[in-house]
Amino acid sequence: MSVLVTKPIKLSEQDKRVIAYKARALLGWLVVSQLLAGLFVSALFGVFSGQAAALSALAGAGAYWLPNAIAALRLALSTFRPQGANPVAVLGGFLVKMLVAALLLWVVAQYGGDQVNWLAVLLGLIATLKGYLIAFMVFGHRFR
Repeated sequence: MSVLVTKPIKLSEQDKRVIAYKARALLGWLVVSQLLAGLFVSALFGVFSGQAAALSALAGAGAYWLPNAIAALRLALSTFRPQGANPVAVLGGFLVKMLVAALLLWVVAQYGGDQVNWLAVLLGLIATLKGYLIAFMVFGHRFR
């Protein structure tokens, strides 16, 4: 049995700047693709099921997109720091993001009442959550 020994990679300052720039561009692209997926599903519900369903889908999409956009902004800003993002802070941020998303869904349930179309909320949420996968399949070659 052999043991694989690797040497640490030494990056130049230019390499670090290029990696940070690409990371910020990718984060922005992901957030925009999720927004477009949520808006697309909301528009579909608006056309086929009416305004209440469209607003429900938009609420579901927003419940995930808003905390995700804030987390992505925070991660993008951390690329400007020389040491990068703190892994504990990133994981804590993901936990907060999920709690805020759950809180926003609770707000939809409390204040939407009987007007909420829960299928539309769920599909808006899922489209936003997974919208970047479709975008990667179509445009992913641009980020290699």
